[in-house]
Amino acid sequence: MAYQDCINIINAAAGRPLTPDEITDLTSELQSRERAKLAEGKTLSDAAREAAVEWSAEIKTKAKMQRRNAAFMLKTKLQTIDKVRTQFGKNYGLGLESVLVGVNNAAKGARNSAALEMDMLHETYLAGLTNDLMLSGHLPIFTSGAMDREIANAMWALNRETPLPTNVPQEAIDIAKIAMKWQEMARRDQNKAGAWIKKMDGWIVRQSHDAWKIMGKGDTAAYKEWRDFILPQLDMARTLSQAGLEPADAEKFLKDAWNAISSGVHLRAPETASGVGMPGSLAKKVSAERVLHFKDANAWFDYNARFGMRNVREAIAAGLTSASQNAGLMRVLGPNPEMNLNDIFNTLMRGIDDPAKRRDFEQAFRGKLDYQYKEISGYTKMPVSHIGAAWASSFRAGQNMAKLGLSIASQFSDVAIYGSEVRYQGGGMLSGVAESLGAVVKGVRAEERAPLLKSLSVYVDSMNGQIANRFSLAEEGMPGLVARMQQRFFKMNLMRWWSDSQRTSSVIGMASRLASVADKDLASLHPDLARTLSLYGIGKEQWNIARQAITEHNGERFVAPEAVEALPDSAFLPLLARDGIKPTPTRIATARREVADQLRRYFVDRSSFAQLEPDARTRAMMTMGTRPGTWDGEFWRFTLQFKAFSYAMLNKTIGREIYGRGAAADAGFFKALASGNGEWQGLANIIVWTTAFGYLSMSTKDLIKGKKPRNPLDWRTWVASAAQGGGVGIYGDFLFGEYNRFSGGIITSLAGPTAGTINDVYNIYQTLRDQNTPHPQREAAAQTFAVAINNTPFVNLFYTRMVLDYLILNRITEWLSPGALRRREGRIKRQNDQEFFLRPSQNMLGAA
Repeated sequence: MAYQDCINIINAAAGRPLTPDEITDLTSELQSRERAKLAEGKTLSDAAREAAVEWSAEIKTKAKMQRRNAAFMLKTKLQTIDKVRTQFGKNYGLGLESVLVGVNNAAKGARNSAALEMDMLHETYLAGLTNDLMLSGHLPIFTSGAMDREIANAMWALNRETPLPTNVPQEAIDIAKIAMKWQEMARRDQNKAGAWIKKMDGWIVRQSHDAWKIMGKGDTAAYKEWRDFILPQLDMARTLSQAGLEPADAEKFLKDAWNAISSGVHLRAPETASGVGMPGSLAKKVSAERVLHFKDANAWFDYNARFGMRNVREAIAAGLTSASQNAGLMRVLGPNPEMNLNDIFNTLMRGIDDPAKRRDFEQAFRGKLDYQYKEISGYTKMPVSHIGAAWASSFRAGQNMAKLGLSIASQFSDVAIYGSEVRYQGGGMLSGVAESLGAVVKGVRAEERAPLLKSLSVYVDSMNGQIANRFSLAEEGMPGLVARMQQRFFKMNLMRWWSDSQRTSSVIGMASRLASVADKDLASLHPDLARTLSLYGIGKEQWNIARQAITEHNGERFVAPEAVEALPDSAFLPLLARDGIKPTPTRIATARREVADQLRRYFVDRSSFAQLEPDARTRAMMTMGTRPGTWDGEFWRFTLQFKAFSYAMLNKTIGREIYGRGAAADAGFFKALASGNGEWQGLANIIVWTTAFGYLSMSTKDLIKGKKPRNPLDWRTWVASAAQGGGVGIYGDFLFGEYNRFSGGIITSLAGPTAGTINDVYNIYQTLRDQNTPHPQREAAAQTFAVAINNTPFVNLFYTRMVLDYLILNRITEWLSPGALRRREGRIKRQNDQEFFLRPSQNMLGAA
C-alpha cells in the first residue's frame, strides 16, 4: 500500500485531514507500541494489530477524559467564584487566598483550601498506612527496614493483574498488601480528580535518585560507573520502547538520563514569564509513565541501595505525599490548576469597577497570591541547582542537629497555645492546658490506640520525619543519609515524641468533645464551636450526619470520619434533598466521602493550631515564591531558619484571635481588634499564659545548663519570657541566650544561625588582632573550641550537654584560656543578673 493511501485511510478514520505533525505523532506512537509488543515476543502482525487496538481504545478514553476534565474545570471555577463573592464580599483577594491556603476570617468555608485538601489527604493516606501496619503488628518491621528487599519483591509479584508466586516471609507479603492498598487509593483519588494514571504491572514505588552518589566527581568515569551498574538491572527493551527509541539509541538515552538525574534537571519546575505558578496541566503531568523500567524487584532494590535517595519505607511515604498534593490541588482548582486560577482571576476582575480596587486585586494576584500558589503547587520546593540546594539543606540540617538539643524545653509554651485553641472552640482554657499536660504524661501510646487513630485519620510521624518543619522551612533534595540523621536527632531530643503526643491528643480531644454534644443540633451547640465547624463547611445537615458517626474505644465515645463512611444510605438523604439532588448510589457515595472529609479537614487543620505548625500560608510568607538552589531562595532559607514557629505564631495563633471571631472581611488590623467579639480577651489570654510558660522554658534550660533561674522580679526577665513563649520560641535562645555571647548583636541573631556562626568566626579573627587582649591566642583558641562544639551535631542534646560540660568541655576551655570560665560567669551576671548553682570555673572536686 502506498504511503498516501495510508494517509487517506487515517484521515477518513479521523473524520478530517490531519496535520503533518499529528500524523507524525500518531505513527510514532504506534511504532513505539509495536516495538514494545515485539519485545514481548509477539509476531509482527500481532504486534501491529494489538498496538493499534490498544492505541485506539486509549484515544477514545482520552477523549472522554478531556470532556470530563473540562466539566471539572468549569465546576471548580464556578464553585470558587461563588465562594469568593458570597463569603468575602468585595474583598476578592482575601477570598482567593482562602481558596489557595485558607484564612482566619470567620466566613463559611474560610479554612477549606487547596492546601488543606492536600494536608487532609496526606494525613488520611499515612494514617491509614501507619495504623494498618500497627494493627497487623508489622510496623516495627516496616520502619526498621529489616525486610525492605522482601517487601519490594512481594509488591513486584503481587501488584499486577495476574499475581506471581513469591518466596518471601508472610510478614513481607502482609506489609506489601497494606502498602499497595493505600497506593491504590491514592491512584484512584488522583484519577477521580482528573488524572489518568494507569495501573502498571510490577509497580513498587517511584524511584528516587541521589544526585550526590550519581554525579560523583561529575566526570566521564562517574557516568560509566552509573551506566555499567544500571544497565544489567534495566529491562532495556521495555524502557526504550516506552521512550519511542530504537536499540541503537540506548547509549544516548542512558547518557541523557544520567545528565538529567545528576544535574537535578528531572526535579526542576518549568520557568514562567509572569503570573501564577507553573504552566501546563497537572493531570497530564501526574499521568505520565516512568522512564526507567527495571527487570525485577531485586534489580530495582539493588539500584535503589546504590544510587537511590530513600529506603522502601521513605519511598512509599514520599509517593503517598506526592499523590496527596496532586489530588488535593486538582480537587479544588481542577485538572489544570494554573489555567483555571488565571481564568478565575480574569472573571473576578471583570466584576470590579473601582480602578483602585482593580489595581489592589491585581497586585495581590501578582504578589502574595502568586507566592501562595507557588507554595502549594510545589514550585518553591523544586531546585534550580539541585547540588547547590542539597549542600545548603545539608548545612542547615547540621545547624538543626547542633543547636536544637534543648528544643524540647522551648516547647512548654505549646501547652498554652493548645489551651487557647480549645478555648477558641468553646472549651475552657484550663481544661485545654490540662489536656495538653495529660498528653505529655501519657505519651503517644499509638499501638494501643491504633483502631481509634485510624478512624480519626491521625498518624504518628514515624514515616517521613517532618518535625524539622516546626523550626525551619521544609527542605527538598536533602541527601538521604543527612535526612535520616536528622530524623534520628529529633527522636533523640524527644521532639518527635512531644509533637506526636500533642497532635494525637488534640484530635482525640476534639473527637471526644464532639461526641459529648452529639445529642444537640447545630443551633444548640456553643456558638464558638458552631462557628469553628462552619469554617470547614459543616452546617446543619452535615452536623446531623456527623453526630450519628460515633465510635467507641475503651469505653469512651468519639465522632469519627471512618464512622461516617459506615452510616446507612438513609443518613445522607436529607443533605441531598436540601440541594435538590436525586439520590443515586454514586451521589450518596460522594456525599458520604465529602462529609467524612469535612470532619478530617476540621481535625487536621485545628490540630495544627493546637500543636502549632507552619501551614502553606505561613511558608508562602517566608519563601516569597523563591526556589532552592537560587541566591535569593537560599538567602531566605538561611535567614529564616528557626523562625518558622515565630511566623506561625503570628499568622495562626494571633491571627486567629484577631480575625477569627467575626471581624468583617475587609477589616484592617485595628478595626478587627475592635470588633467586640472577644478579640482583646483572647489576645490578652494568650500573652499571659505564653509568658508564664515562656518563663518555665527559660528556667528549665537554665537548670539544664547549671544556672539559677532568672530573677522573676526583674522586668527584663518577663520581657524575655514573653518573647520566648509568645512567638520567638526556640529563637529566644539566640536573642537572649549564650549563642550570642560573642557580641554578635541582635542584627546578626535575626539574620539566622548561620550568620551568627560566621560572625563567631569573624570575632575569633578580631580577637587575634586585638592588642588589648592579654593572651589573644589563648582566648581565640577557647572561642574556636566553643564555636566548634556549638556547631557539632548531637553534642547539645539536653541530657548529655551538662554532663559533657562539667566533666570534659569546661576543663578543655579553661586549659585553652585560663580564666575563660570566670569571665563567662561575670558576663552572664552583668547581662542577666544570673549566677550558676554549680559554677563552671569550679571543678568536680570543688577546687577553684
